[in-house]
Amino acid sequence: MKKNIYYIFGIVLLAVIFYWTYLVFFSTERDTVSIQTKEGNLSVTNLAKVPEAKQLSPQDTLAQSTPDYDIVYFDFGAKDRSFLIDIKGVDITLARTKAEAVFLQLLNITRDQACSLNVSLRVSSNANDKLSGQEFGLSFCPNGKAFPK
Repeated sequence: MKKNIYYIFGIVLLAVIFYWTYLVFFSTERDTVSIQTKEGNLSVTNLAKVPEAKQLSPQDTLAQSTPDYDIVYFDFGAKDRSFLIDIKGVDITLARTKAEAVFLQLLNITRDQACSLNVSLRVSSNANDKLSGQEFGLSFCPNGKAFPK
């Protein structure tokens, strides 16, 4: 009888070890994703896995939402990952500064690395009707445009 208990215990122990190995080495749930850029692959935080993230669809994730801005992550595979920063705050310059800082922090990347990503920065019509519908980009990137005064 004791032999049977030892066999069962050994089998359960092996099953637990195999399951743990699978989770650690083969699970598809990753904290980072690789994004292809002109400079090569860039590893960034997977915004779909950020605790405050809200899944909008299988590909779209609202990574951060405040009264001043939204940061949305679009994941259509390694070759097509992009981001939208939607400025909603009345003080659009301050909201942009905050949103860009949080964006860098969330992804755990530098400004130079952020400039290699596909990032759209736009102003909501609720924040400024005259500027809505225009692409401004990240303020610190070569393609970034300043808000008109």
